[in-house]
Amino acid sequence: MKEKNYFITEHSYALTSNYNEYGERQCIVQCREGEFHINQSDLQVLNQSLALNGLTMKAARECSKVILKKRSMLPLDLNPHLRWIWFSLFSVRADYNYWFSLDGIFDFDAASMNETIVELVNGKQIKVPIAKSAFNQKYMNAIKYKQLKEVRQKRMKTESQFYIVNQVAEDRVPYIV
Repeated sequence: MKEKNYFITEHSYALTSNYNEYGERQCIVQCREGEFHINQSDLQVLNQSLALNGLTMKAARECSKVILKKRSMLPLDLNPHLRWIWFSLFSVRADYNYWFSLDGIFDFDAASMNETIVELVNGKQIKVPIAKSAFNQKYMNAIKYKQLKEVRQKRMKTESQFYIVNQVAEDRVPYIV
């Protein structure tokens, strides 16, 4: 099915970028409902989805840099409230790229020395041109990012609750002249 615009949801599992028969960039989205051919690049779909959640690609990448203390090949959180963590196999600017939702991956295994088969939660399998060890490294990096974001959020929530409780207690202390 051809679509003009697409926004990533919790039911989106993978994006693959390529060129259509006219030489225009497009992407294929794998989701619960099936496969959609989108007349936009993978970056356009990602940027639109980030904008829908009040973010930019630059902001999402900066957040990853701060948390992971890395400079390149960063996973992105497309929705900070729901933790939609996505990662790419190649450079963001690569002509042909693969993006995967961390929650959309069911399993992966080596197809050959330089290829990996990724099975999505909807049963669809995608063969990607990357060694299983390299894919595993990117996958584990995305898991680490998700875990660190959750720890950071819990810590911030605990600290803010501590501050609020102390502020309320200070407000109730009688003022003695």
